[in-house]
Amino acid sequence: LLRFSCLAPAIASKADALLIKTIEAFAKNIGILFQITDDLLDAEGDEKIVGKTLQKDKKSNKSNFVTLYGVKKARLMAQKIYSETTALIDDTILKKSELLKQLTDFILTRNH
Repeated sequence: LLRFSCLAPAIASKADALLIKTIEAFAKNIGILFQITDDLLDAEGDEKIVGKTLQKDKKSNKSNFVTLYGVKKARLMAQKIYSETTALIDDTILKKSELLKQLTDFILTRNH
């Protein structure tokens, strides 16, 4: 869903292939980063802040980044994806968008 949401406007506006490829890479990274942080919140979050029942994946034996890799490695993976994403923003035409930087920061540090 995130990839489509990011790519649809670029495709509709007939952006060049390089921009579309850059946006697709950004969207892929944002999706993975969101999922890792969501899994971390499910494992360690505060139910009152997160606003939903936590530990559901663990209780239902559902695989996610935390159940597969553990909290420490999942955090390292999130940091790596975050670094790759911010570098992608800084090194491409996306650097013109402060909003993309803010979105990436929010996804990494969110607590709800």
